[in-house]
Amino acid sequence: MPLGGTALHWAAVTGDEALLEFLLSRNVNLETGDRDGWKPLHTAVWTEQEAIAKRLIAAGVNVNASTDNGHSPLHFAAMRNYDGVAKILLEAGAQIDLTDKMNRTPMDWAALKGFQSTIELLLGRRAERWVARSKVEGSPGLAGIFLETGIKAIDLFAPLVRGGQVGILTPHTNVGSFVVLTELLRRMHTLHGCETICLGLDDENFTSRDMRLLIADAGIRPFVSLIFGNVDDSLERRRAILEEALTKANDLRRDGKEFLFLVLHHLALYEALVTEGLAGASIKDAATTTIYFGGETVGAEPAILTDLDSMITFDLHRARKSLYPAVDLINCRSRLLQEEQTTHAHQKIASEARRFLRRHQDLEPLIESRGIEPVPDNDHKIVERARRLDRFLTQPFYWTEPWTNLPGLHVPLRETLEGCRAILKGEGDGLPEEAFCFVGNLSTARVKAKQS
Repeated sequence: MPLGGTALHWAAVTGDEALLEFLLSRNVNLETGDRDGWKPLHTAVWTEQEAIAKRLIAAGVNVNASTDNGHSPLHFAAMRNYDGVAKILLEAGAQIDLTDKMNRTPMDWAALKGFQSTIELLLGRRAERWVARSKVEGSPGLAGIFLETGIKAIDLFAPLVRGGQVGILTPHTNVGSFVVLTELLRRMHTLHGCETICLGLDDENFTSRDMRLLIADAGIRPFVSLIFGNVDDSLERRRAILEEALTKANDLRRDGKEFLFLVLHHLALYEALVTEGLAGASIKDAATTTIYFGGETVGAEPAILTDLDSMITFDLHRARKSLYPAVDLINCRSRLLQEEQTTHAHQKIASEARRFLRRHQDLEPLIESRGIEPVPDNDHKIVERARRLDRFLTQPFYWTEPWTNLPGLHVPLRETLEGCRAILKGEGDGLPEEAFCFVGNLSTARVKAKQS
């Protein structure tokens, strides 16, 4: 199993109670961890498998076991606001005052994320320590056309168009593209109330089961509907899939909900949706944003994808340097910037930032082979500030909290623009580059620099 998990981990993540009972009858080790130290109970809690968690507890697992980052199962329940699982753990004797490697208790995590119901549940168990949380705010004035994500790299270089068509394209693996996709779906639900209708076709590379596991791991199962066929289906079956998706969309529209269509990997299915489906459907006047996720190359994409409103792609070089999200800061694009439909400040800062980053990209091979000395003097500042920008446009995600031990961050566009403007003007020149990694704004980078 991936990540060093056992058959018991698989039963936990899939909710396979029959497999779990079989394994328990064979007296398997309940406390074997995967490569990150997650025990099967951690996996069950993280994916909100309440029945599996109850059975593991009844079988005698340690409810206070910790991962390599010091997280107990109760930490995971607090990170995700899973009150039902949290109650099960507390009733089984979970300790509320255990701290992880960043000295955070479950209450600290619940408070950081503003999960009032979990806060109240833990307070009822006399958990009194908590920390302040930053309020999630949008950027006024753009709400009509701009789907703000709170992800700096995307909001700066590829702002999403409400009701538009978005491409998330890369032929690369191991760049975190699925993490960005699922994080985006989560944020669209949290910020804009969007539900997602996901269309796909089972093939030898990716199936509906893969997607179910992915959305369970990302914690977005409640607001993502999967509608899958098979790559070998007839045209009639494909049409039936499309009709099912459009019926679901109309139900959401009648309930007053904004929604996303997500099409995975198969261009023919995407083309059928945007030409045969949306063109004649009653939902076309609703805020229907469509996302195509596939392995095409930006700049060499098929004709059906050339007019997308926003394009997100990935940079393998950034991923190898662990600069996540590894969004390609130069080749992402949006018509909101191209057609000057966002603010003048946004256009100016994005253009200047891209100029610095592009110049640094061209000079980087020279710098890596011979150092900074051969670089023209007037480019030194551009290189230094581009490197700080590159790091400033990293960001902790909600999904990755157990691995990074960093709370996910929403960064309003105005803070992204202000931070980039300050870096371009040299206001961060005195700070070490690493101070800009995985922070929200420039003031946090300054604090981080003082602590290092």
